[in-house]
Amino acid sequence: WKSILLSVDMPFYTNLGTFVNRYDRDFNLTPTYLSSDNQVVMRLQWLSNCTKGLSSESGRAIGTGAYISKIDIGAKFIPNTELDDETVKRFSSKDSYTKTQTFGIRRIQ
Repeated sequence: WKSILLSVDMPFYTNLGTFVNRYDRDFNLTPTYLSSDNQVVMRLQWLSNCTKGLSSESGRAIGTGAYISKIDIGAKFIPNTELDDETVKRFSSKDSYTKTQTFGIRRIQ
């Protein structure tokens, strides 16, 4: 493949369903991102724009509690058109993945 167009959408909610923040980014991954066993490994972090730790969309620090995130990942493989037609067809595909994850945050002073 020539590249993978990866879209990541991770909205965060309180355990009561109130919207807190969202991580929404698109990535264009090339084969240089492959690990030694031919996998793309990424680590995403919900970081804040303030010095108080994790924050809501409005910039306020979030408190101790339970949170929920529904992670939607979409991938579109872009084939290397310099290869033969069979290989190009094999790497012309889309895929998606959805996962709901609960987690807790404990704020410390």
